[in-house]
Amino acid sequence: MTPSAGPRPHGLLGPAPGDTRIAGEYLVTVRPDAVRGDPAQASVEVAGALAGRYGARVQETYHRTGVAFLAGMDAEQAARMAEDPQVEFVEQNAATPAPEELTDERATVATSPRSWGLDRIDQRHLPLDASFSPPAVDTATVTAYVVDSKVYTAHQEFAGRAEFAAEMTDYTDSYVPCKSHGTHVAATVAGRTFGVASAVRIKSLNIDCECPSGGAETGATYSSMKRAAEWIDADAEATGTPAVVNLSYGTRSATIRNSVNRGTVWVVSAGNDDEDDGNRATAALIVAASDEGDTRSPSSGWGPAVDLFAPGDKIWSAGIGSPDATERKSGTSMAAPHVAGAAVLYRAQYPRASAQEVMDAITAQATPDVVQDPKDSPDRLLYVGPR
Repeated sequence: MTPSAGPRPHGLLGPAPGDTRIAGEYLVTVRPDAVRGDPAQASVEVAGALAGRYGARVQETYHRTGVAFLAGMDAEQAARMAEDPQVEFVEQNAATPAPEELTDERATVATSPRSWGLDRIDQRHLPLDASFSPPAVDTATVTAYVVDSKVYTAHQEFAGRAEFAAEMTDYTDSYVPCKSHGTHVAATVAGRTFGVASAVRIKSLNIDCECPSGGAETGATYSSMKRAAEWIDADAEATGTPAVVNLSYGTRSATIRNSVNRGTVWVVSAGNDDEDDGNRATAALIVAASDEGDTRSPSSGWGPAVDLFAPGDKIWSAGIGSPDATERKSGTSMAAPHVAGAAVLYRAQYPRASAQEVMDAITAQATPDVVQDPKDSPDRLLYVGPR
């Protein structure tokens, strides 16, 4: 996986293919060696100085996951600012498309089977043995953050362990989950029936412009992901608990690298475009999807930027609408939370491990040479069984 140390990018970065550019908005990350004194104050001062120098308009500043700011400017101003010696890089703010709702069946807990994905990840090879035996660890010391659409926290899968923590968009309506994506993901991380880490606490952060009081479903912006990373860093510091984040939205934003360096594990889906995933986020665990026969799912992203595969085809998990609703979905969005759950288990077992050590351990423990048609991806499948 991409290490947290080493050469840093410099210059003007565009959005990933398929992401929608937001005209006139750019995220500017300041070089660490250009920051003096208190980062919060420095973020305001440096942003003001750079904006004044290049005629930009500061919209908001950040300081926890790297001193940075969101600014309004045109492409020429952004290109000139990217060459400033105080600037690490400038990236155009963009909207990552909302993950497709690849739902093929809905049911209730009483009739839907347990997820085959859990069955698969605690054994090295097929056939499945109809059981799931993860390491027995106390996950109460870890917090899992689901950065996604809103989680239906009243679902019985969470048994009171899920809460809506923060809104990262300009959406101001009352808390009503109207897409099941985040709920399905969260229950794969932590559901009592469908979850890899079935007792961990979930905090839901909404980055999806999802509900109908004013617009189309536009996905999530890089700036909303930056706000989420800042919020998570502050919350993890305040609570003193190790953090694991699941982001089942593809992104190339460099925000995640700085958050990992601060101690947070990030797990990001590889996307459902059957393309080389080289434009995804650096420093995160990038997860591609496999099916029940250990073959890469046909739509799964792939390539050397992928770190490992996890079950992502026809996965049962929680739905919305009632406390016992369930749905079966497919995609790399469903694969990533299996890995996030594994990261929770590892962080609980080794609380002093750094974020990088956790991610390195997960890739090292994965089962090699079992995925069919991995293309140029590392042939590794998630494993969380006895060690």
